[in-house]
Amino acid sequence: MALKRREREQFNFSWRGKLLAIHETYKPGRGILTPDINESKNWNNTENVFIEGENLEVLKLLQEKYVAKIKLIYVDPPSHDRYEFVYKDDYDDNLSHYLSMRNNEYNVENNLNDEHAETQWLNMMYSRLLIAQKLLSDDGVIFISVRKEVFPKLRLICDEIFGELNLISDIVWERSVHLQPVPHFSQSHEYILCYAKNYENAKCNGLRFNQRILDKFKNPDNDPRGVWKDDMFHGFVNKFRYDITTPSGTIISPPNERGWIYSQARFIELLEDNRIWFGQNGNSSPRLKRFLSEINATTKPMSVWKYEDIHQERSIHELFGFNIHSFFVKPLPLISRMLELYTDKESIVLDLFAGTATTAHAVMKLNAEDRGNRKFICIQFPEPTQPRSEESNAGYQNIADFAKERIRRAGDLYDNNNVLNGIFTDVGFKAYKLS
Repeated sequence: MALKRREREQFNFSWRGKLLAIHETYKPGRGILTPDINESKNWNNTENVFIEGENLEVLKLLQEKYVAKIKLIYVDPPSHDRYEFVYKDDYDDNLSHYLSMRNNEYNVENNLNDEHAETQWLNMMYSRLLIAQKLLSDDGVIFISVRKEVFPKLRLICDEIFGELNLISDIVWERSVHLQPVPHFSQSHEYILCYAKNYENAKCNGLRFNQRILDKFKNPDNDPRGVWKDDMFHGFVNKFRYDITTPSGTIISPPNERGWIYSQARFIELLEDNRIWFGQNGNSSPRLKRFLSEINATTKPMSVWKYEDIHQERSIHELFGFNIHSFFVKPLPLISRMLELYTDKESIVLDLFAGTATTAHAVMKLNAEDRGNRKFICIQFPEPTQPRSEESNAGYQNIADFAKERIRRAGDLYDNNNVLNGIFTDVGFKAYKLS
């Protein structure tokens, strides 16, 4: 029997274990979240949450309260060559597997070949993204950091779960400007996939003008309306063509096959209101004055995020006195940019692989800047810190413990600053452990 055309032509991305991953996703969670008040900060006055546990089981539990309520989700998964160490889902009893790992049984050896390891990684990601899609609000977005090795396949997974039409952008961010000793191209960038729950409902706030843009606004004629930037007065259509006489007496016509962007009557109004600039000597082609005080001081983001804007700043060093030299630690400005673009002051933000709690730090920072009330939910497995690393030498035995301490210290920083200015920012968190 011949297949119908729609069925025959439908594209399907399959791999070994995909059906099991789907089955596991829809099984009820076996665990419970146990409050850990001693590890918390401001338990009675905070709406932020930090959960120590295996994130698939935690996501299942979060569905009870947070379906369609999360405005922004960030996912920074372990690479496919190391995830097996912690996130190896056991479909018979995923919770028991997690509990055995938490009890210091970290002796899993990854002897899989590259193809098998990548397949298992796809299963791990697929199940978690299925639940993440449910948790997103109808105007919510998800950002997923991914390395080049699995970028094409993760894009296919996301197209299937979120829908191709809901892709906002695949972002390239410049991670490094240093050359690497490799035979061919020095890999200086990573990718970030950004999808909306519903493309039509997602709203981009834009980025606040950075200092480079602000420096372009000046006030050479001492206009009382403040600094301004000149803009073109001609356009690419031959709509308004008339001669303009400059203050120095020069007659200027619009460029060939182009026209002025406003009618002659409107030009006269702008001229009388001192909104036309002819250059310092008064004999240049007319330019339109745009005042910083009158415009929305934001710009739409580009799909390439430059190193100088997303640089590896020293936020951890400022809090702890040492740096974490890890490829996987994301810089604070990177997460801050995501929050600035797609959250409002009351948004809930979820981080599935919280790591060193950069997302929590970024949420508190942005709240302190705009008096917002964003809430974060961070999930992190108690993965051991690397032996002889700075954080291990400082007494932090696992990443979750280090992350909680970072939230405490960053919170103290913003709390102390805000008290002086009479601003309240939620800098606490309720700690839970999966059991």
